[in-house]
Amino acid sequence: MSTSTPSTLQYLETLFPGLALVPVVKAGECLSLAPQTTRNKLATGQFPVKTVLLGGKRLVKKTDLAHYIDDLGEVKRPRGRPSKAAVRARSGQ
Repeated sequence: MSTSTPSTLQYLETLFPGLALVPVVKAGECLSLAPQTTRNKLATGQFPVKTVLLGGKRLVKKTDLAHYIDDLGEVKRPRGRPSKAAVRARSGQ
C-alpha cells in the first residue's frame, strides 16, 4: 500500500467545495497575500494567476490556481546566454 499526498487541486476543493471559480481575494489568501496587496497586484497587472471577469467580479479558475501553486517549487532555467560572471563561477575561476 502506498500513501499518496493529496494534490493541490484536491486541497483547494476542500477549501472551496463545488466552485470552479474562486474570488480573487480568496485566491490571493491562498498565495499568502493580504487583500489589499491582491488588489494592488491586480491594478498593476502583476497578479501571478490569470483572472476572468464575470458579472463584475474578478475570479480565478481553481485549476489555474492549483497549477500555479504546483509550479512554485520548480527551478526554471534562465533565458538567454549566461553572463561571464556566471560562466567563471561554474568553472571555478
